[in-house]
Amino acid sequence: MEPWVRTSREAGQAQVARPVMLVVAVLLSTLTLTTVVGNLLVGLALIRFPRLRTVSNFLIGNLALSDLLLAVTVLPPAAAVTVLPISDVNNDLRHKDQIQGKDVYVR
Repeated sequence: MEPWVRTSREAGQAQVARPVMLVVAVLLSTLTLTTVVGNLLVGLALIRFPRLRTVSNFLIGNLALSDLLLAVTVLPPAAAVTVLPISDVNNDLRHKDQIQGKDVYVR
């Protein structure tokens, strides 16, 4: 077994060591924040500069809007389910697979 994975005696499930989960949490938070900021910049550029208002750029703007909504609504709960221990999160959110499955349908 890998050194960063521990098996819980009471639950019988593998748990990842705390430093690894901290790194994963920082990476997921950075990814979410970068996604939000980048898509907001695309939207602001389309609003600010009238010369960018072409048909192809409106399609890019729609893509940025849908990606922004995904970053605001889906990524934070999916990151919480990934990072927090199963007993803390799954009492409220039930199953990790259900949230990640809905993530696929939202995209």
